[in-house]
Order: sequence, then structure tokens, then C-alpha cells
Amino acid sequence: ITVSSTGSYSVQTISGTCSSAVSQATQVTVNQAPQTPNITAGGPTSFCSGGSVSLNAPAGFTYLWSNGSTNQSITVSSTGSYSVQTISGTCTSAVSQATQVTVNQVPQTPNITAGGPTSFCTGGSVTLNAPAGLSYIWSNGSTNQSITVSSTGSYSVQTISGTCTSAVSQATQVTVNQAPQTPNITAGGPTSFCTGGSVSLSAPAGLNYLWSNGSINQSITVNSTGSYTVQTISGICTSAVSQATQVTVNQAPEIGNIQILNGDTLQVNSILGSTYQWYLNGGIITGANLPYYVFGGQPGSYNVMAMINNCLDSASILITSSQSLIQRTLSIYPNPGRDIFQVRTAGLEGSLLRVTDLLGREILRKEILVAETQVELSSMPSGAYLFRIEGNNFNKVVKVVKR
Repeated sequence: ITVSSTGSYSVQTISGTCSSAVSQATQVTVNQAPQTPNITAGGPTSFCSGGSVSLNAPAGFTYLWSNGSTNQSITVSSTGSYSVQTISGTCTSAVSQATQVTVNQVPQTPNITAGGPTSFCTGGSVTLNAPAGLSYIWSNGSTNQSITVSSTGSYSVQTISGTCTSAVSQATQVTVNQAPQTPNITAGGPTSFCTGGSVSLSAPAGLNYLWSNGSINQSITVNSTGSYTVQTISGICTSAVSQATQVTVNQAPEIGNIQILNGDTLQVNSILGSTYQWYLNGGIITGANLPYYVFGGQPGSYNVMAMINNCLDSASILITSSQSLIQRTLSIYPNPGRDIFQVRTAGLEGSLLRVTDLLGREILRKEILVAETQVELSSMPSGAYLFRIEGNNFNKVVKVVKR
């Protein structure tokens, strides 16, 4: 017989009309197999690298998990499909429905790439970039791939893929340097003066400097007309350009030496816009306000001053004998001049005219035969020359400038 139910089973054998005694009974026991178990997860079954989940089978049995474990619970940290069977005595349950565990890859720790220098001046900025293709969370709260930074600080980022967030990146330090204030130029004196003068222009102390004339000193000494500005430099930052300081160098009149004309007139160069004043023996000659003065042969110490744009030039001459001056006079003009000079004399006929350079090298000589002699220096370079008149108890040297 095939038995599938619990019970006590015996048998008798029969031969003809005779039956044997009843056999010793055989006890058949049918044990109850455990129900198919349900797996209970102790947390999410989808998580990031480094995480895990506990999978639990019902209590009170012996167990066989698909990963070979015989514990009631297993801790899973790898992607896979997990199932279990429970065992009671000699009976094993059907295999449970599988539980799928998914371990998601955490993004690598990102590197920040700066789109330019991370140390710059006020008003500047730098773009910080994270790797493409992910989601982002920056230390300043931005969720963009790139951020534009214009403030000093330490900036970091985490990248996100699905439910997984990377470790925090290495911080990038951004430094915003303060640019110096726009400097003010201080003049050490008047900024309008005469030829030969100068003025000191100064910038604030304690910085580096760049002047409009190329100087890098704190102060510059200026002797030329122009507009001067400065920028101050602190570290890598340069200030705005200062307000310009205008320096004006006024040309002094160049009246030259006093010339004696016709024995009774003193004359200097006429400079347009200049005012003149003649003096005799230190006293003002009233009304003598022209480039010439008719002195009538009166002996004395004559001085003339010319002014233009508050700039002065002066010349003087000592008249010792009206009679000799009337008889012997000398003037050379124009002086300064260019190529041709006129030598005008009175009472000097037969005298020798010699022209030399300042080293005494003779350029030409000629005899004074008439009242007006022409001297040509067109072949000579620009500079100063000495015209010497010698003879007839007369000896005089006049410095002439060729332009």
C-alpha cells in the first residue's frame, strides 16, 4: 500500500481458508511542511555604495538563504536577488519570493575647475565648474554645474547621481582683494611757473605707483607743461586713475642784450605780449615801457625788465661816455637768429670783425668797411658764437645765438 496519511498500519496473510495472525503495526507519521516564507526588509532595498539592508525570515525555524546563510536574518550590501527557505524538522518550505536589492554607485569625489585666477580685485569674479552630467549641491546653496563667485570664501561641491551623493570636494579658496582708493595728487608748490622752475607732485604714501609719465616713485618732479595723473597699486590691485593735475610752464621773455642804436637809443628784443620797464641808476624811468628807450647819450647804469605770464627777464648796460657812444656804436641783429646776421656799426670803419665758436676756433674774419655788414652762418650748426670787434681803440665781444 502507498500511505500519505499519518496512521498505524498492519497486515494479515491468507492461504486458502486460513489467515495469519495480524502483523506488528507500522506507524506512519506525515509531518507538516512550513509555509512558504515572506522576506521582510529592514530598510530600503535600493541604496548607495557603502550602505546595506537587513533581510529577515519568519522566526522559529531553521533557514537556508540563497546566499548560503543559515541565519534568520542576513545583511546585504551587494546588488542581487535574495530568497530563503525555512526548515522544520525534516521538512523544508518552498522557496520564498525573491527580494531584489540594488546598490547604486556613488559619484566620485568631484574636482572643482576654476575658469580664471581665484585671487582678484574688487569688481572681479571667477567661474567655478563641477564635472558635467550630474546634479549638484554647492556650499553656497547653488544647484548649477557652475557658479560665478565675486566674494571671498571657501567653495566646495557635491555631485548627485540618482539617490547617491558624492563626498564633499576639496574646497577652492577665492580671495577678493580690495583695490586702493582713487588717489589724490598733492602739489608741493604752484603748478604754474616759469621756465627753469619745477613742482613736486606726490601720491599717498604706503603703496606702489604708476604715473602718467611712466614714473613708479611716490613723488615726481615736473618741469614740463602737461596733465599728470597717477594710479596706486596694492598687491595685484590697481586704483582708478586720479584726477589730472595740470602743470603749466610759462616761457620767460628772452630780451637778449641791450643794444645801442644811433648812439642815443637803447633796445632789446621785442617779445609779443611782454611788458617792459626801464631803470636808470636803480630808479624807475617813468613812461619807459617799450622794448627801446631813447636815452639821449646820458651816462649811467641802465636796466630793463620784461615780464610775460609772471616770468621775468632783464638786461643791463653801463653808459660811461655819451660822446664816445655817439661816435662808436655796435649792434648785431637778429639775436637769436637763424642764418644771416646784420652787424651795424658807427665810427668803427676799419675795425676787424672776427667770428669764433665758444672754444675760440675762428670761423670767419672780415674788415668793417661800411655801417652795416652782413654775416652768413648758414653752414654752421645751431649754437652760440662770439662776434669780436677789434680796432680803433674799441674792443667788444657779443654773444650771438644761431637757432
